[in-house]
Amino acid sequence: MKFKKFLSGHPTDNSNVRQNPGTNTMSGTSAEGKLAALQSYFQQTSEKCHDLHCNLQKAKRECANLEDIKSDLQTKVVDQDKCILELKHELAKLQIAKQSLEIEKGELIKSLHIKEEQFAELRRQLGSKDKLIHQQKNQFDDAVKNLSLANKAKASLTTRLADQDRKIALLEQSRSQKIPMREELQVVHDALHSLRSGFRRNDPQHHTIDTLEQSFSLLMDRFRMADRKSVV
Repeated sequence: MKFKKFLSGHPTDNSNVRQNPGTNTMSGTSAEGKLAALQSYFQQTSEKCHDLHCNLQKAKRECANLEDIKSDLQTKVVDQDKCILELKHELAKLQIAKQSLEIEKGELIKSLHIKEEQFAELRRQLGSKDKLIHQQKNQFDDAVKNLSLANKAKASLTTRLADQDRKIALLEQSRSQKIPMREELQVVHDALHSLRSGFRRNDPQHHTIDTLEQSFSLLMDRFRMADRKSVV
């Protein structure tokens, strides 16, 4: 449209052609003037096209860069969505694991209370056993003392019995001689009775005393037989 106006002699808005005063309009110019005007217009148009082309290329490059940025951002968004989804799955797993741990924690606390009660009971039982062991130790010490006394008494009685056997042998060899030993035997009998009273009823030393009393009874029987023979 601008080009048609330019050819018809009407200057365009962008035309730099100036009219001198007193001259006619473009319709009165020669063909050379029109050609020069066309060349000027063409040059201006070419420059504008070149500028527009440069701007277009720049805009294309910017659009390409924006597309690349958009693609990168979309990739990052997709990656972030995947990461968020994975984090949600991990969070769900952690919540389930936390619930399981809370349940296990409650069970462990109950078990700990039970163990503490059992430990307290074991400590009480241990204290009772310590007391019992202490009592049994005292009883054992008493039994050892009594056994020592019994062994001493046994050794003394054994010595006396050996002496009595020797005297009996002498009595059998010399029937005509009488040795008064009833007082000593009575002393031995009283010693055995006193020794027995010093032990408990369930003390094993009673068996030893029973053996000594049996030996004492046999000895008394021998004396009686010796007395009878001496009387005869």
